[in-house]
Amino acid sequence: MNTELRLGTIGDLLFGTVLEKRKPNQLELLDFLFPGLLIVELPSDGRTKTPAEYIDVEGCIKAVRYQSFFYTGGNNRASQITGRLIGTARGSQTKERKTASLIQERIASELAVDPRKIDVLRRQYFLMVKPFTEEVWDRFIDTFADYINAVRDHHMALDQNSRLSELFPIKDEVARELFDNIIDEWNTGSMPGYINAFTWLVLGALLRDEVGRLNYVYDSGFELRRARNVGRQASGTGYPPVQGERATANDLSPDEYVEYYYEGDDLDNLYPGIEWFCDRCGAYLNDQPGFNDHHKIWKCRRCGYKNLIDIENIFDSEEDYKNGAPATDPDLFYKALLDRSNELDGKAEDEETDS
Repeated sequence: MNTELRLGTIGDLLFGTVLEKRKPNQLELLDFLFPGLLIVELPSDGRTKTPAEYIDVEGCIKAVRYQSFFYTGGNNRASQITGRLIGTARGSQTKERKTASLIQERIASELAVDPRKIDVLRRQYFLMVKPFTEEVWDRFIDTFADYINAVRDHHMALDQNSRLSELFPIKDEVARELFDNIIDEWNTGSMPGYINAFTWLVLGALLRDEVGRLNYVYDSGFELRRARNVGRQASGTGYPPVQGERATANDLSPDEYVEYYYEGDDLDNLYPGIEWFCDRCGAYLNDQPGFNDHHKIWKCRRCGYKNLIDIENIFDSEEDYKNGAPATDPDLFYKALLDRSNELDGKAEDEETDS
């Protein structure tokens, strides 16, 4: 068994060993494991071979389907970049390596900022295993349990210089956190645990060191590590827990997505529930005379620094701000406020009816 963490190996195991099918081509595999994140399909008649292209400005690979399958083309730039992401390219093309790194950074940033995209991946893998028979399900569990252990043992057995000199290296600290997440979830023996573990596995294989960003934001079960000012409330995965035994294919059921929520009632503010601090001196701005978060700029009464009062400057904590963690997602923020407004309006109508 290949003991390196690569998407190509995961594809071989999933399709060749578990499903006993031919592995898709590289573009098909990337699109299957990461729908909507890497590949953009262009219109095509299905009979014309148009080589795939990497679009620098958009940071994605655009491709057409030829006879219903994504067509890569010859040894072009898109093929080299795809090979780097899959873990098969061994060339020394500096430009393609750098481009692959930029793609990894982009995807890690998107997933860290928007939990909904993580949920899309988890649901994709749920739909993947849902039709498994008991026999296929057992092969899936056994095959990837062996692979996870083999990759972890291989990484731990290497000295630091050997690890960093591998074709697709991953730093010790990032790898340790990644495998902790995978094994913690796998060992639950439950359906959501297996889905979460597989999600971490493929994310680690694609993102390499960039997966550390996700570990900073999410715990092993993909819940946010720190509550936002506008919080994320788990509505339940929808997977029935399995106590004392390994989950089986019969334990599957559709999952539900998590949502953000807000419980305050100060909706006259532009950014309800948010506490503002001066970026220069750290002074608390909310109680300064005349402060109003409708002001785009607020001049600190203590030091005179002009602070930007904007959604892009809202973070979970001072630690997140200092460490460059993603800011609050605007769409989720405003949706939570709208939901709270509707909730308060409904309560007011009920009170009028009762009176």
